[in-house]
Amino acid sequence: MAQAWESPADNLIKAAQEDLNNYEKQAESLTPSKKPAITRILRMLPATEGRLKESENPEHPSWKETRKRLNDLNQRLNDLLAGKQADKPAASDPAASPDSEKDRFALDAQRDEDERNLRWLEKLLTNTRGTFDNLDPMTLQNPSEREYASKKLNEMSQVVKKFHNPEKPAIKAVIARVEALHASTQKAFVDAELKGKELEIAKKEAEIKKVAAEKQRQAEEKAAKASAPQDADKKMQAVQKLKEAGSAMPGDSQLAAEPMPEDAYQGSDKAELLELAQSKWNAQHADKKILAKGIAMRKWDRKTVWREDSLDPTKKYKVDFSSIQVWVITKTDEKVATQYTVEISKDHMKNDAFKVYVPEDLNSSGIFKTHMLLQNVK
Repeated sequence: MAQAWESPADNLIKAAQEDLNNYEKQAESLTPSKKPAITRILRMLPATEGRLKESENPEHPSWKETRKRLNDLNQRLNDLLAGKQADKPAASDPAASPDSEKDRFALDAQRDEDERNLRWLEKLLTNTRGTFDNLDPMTLQNPSEREYASKKLNEMSQVVKKFHNPEKPAIKAVIARVEALHASTQKAFVDAELKGKELEIAKKEAEIKKVAAEKQRQAEEKAAKASAPQDADKKMQAVQKLKEAGSAMPGDSQLAAEPMPEDAYQGSDKAELLELAQSKWNAQHADKKILAKGIAMRKWDRKTVWREDSLDPTKKYKVDFSSIQVWVITKTDEKVATQYTVEISKDHMKNDAFKVYVPEDLNSSGIFKTHMLLQNVK
């Protein structure tokens, strides 16, 4: 009667069972003399074993049952290859007892689990290599970096605890790598903590300096405000002294080199313009007698433009006027004479009405004036 096998938990287990059904059937008629056939089946068994290892249901009865069948077939074929006839073991044979078979299955399961964990641990080490290689005190100031490194180390440690045979060379080597990585990472954590304290101290020192600088600035600003009235008084006094003393005079050589201005205008209204300028001058500066006067411009300067109305930019108005300048020279002191300018304009929009501008403050630096030797005035 054919044996009833456990229903497979997934397609990988099912495929492995189908392989075994075929190989077991072939093995029934094998004898030690049929080594080529034995060898051929043995070469096929690793593929079947690979299917089982890829299964995600190693705890399912069908997986365990299939694994046992695979181990039994492998042992049977190797016995045949060694020249042993595959007889059914006697019931009294300890190797055939249920306990012995159970122990053998347990060892196989542990070996498979160790292999899976070994591959997983090696994968973890490879995938996290970039993370752990780049750990430094500054990087670890980021909480997410510390959390990720700790998480991966803990994950590796949990895998290490699952090994059944940690003394196996391959497993021992990978455990050593994990332990070394754990030690170097813990050192990096300590260095990062020290660096964090240094940064915190530096930050506090910077804050203290910032506060001190702000206090200094406020103190200086307060002092400046307190001294502002005094400084203003000093400036006003200095300006007054300049006004009283008059503008700074050039040296003798410069005064001597300054010629009389040109009297180039020859218009028919010249006499009228000179008289107008002098009368306005005398009205404002009776104490400054005019020693000489003239017009350096050769003609009136006329300007005609259209300008926008300041209240209504869409409107424009016409400006049409002419201007001319009359120079006058007065005595400044016993040595120096000074030339000033009187501006005369004629508004053509108002029937050529005259306007005359005579500077009010002769000591102002904002007006045009030229100094020369008094003796050179003609």
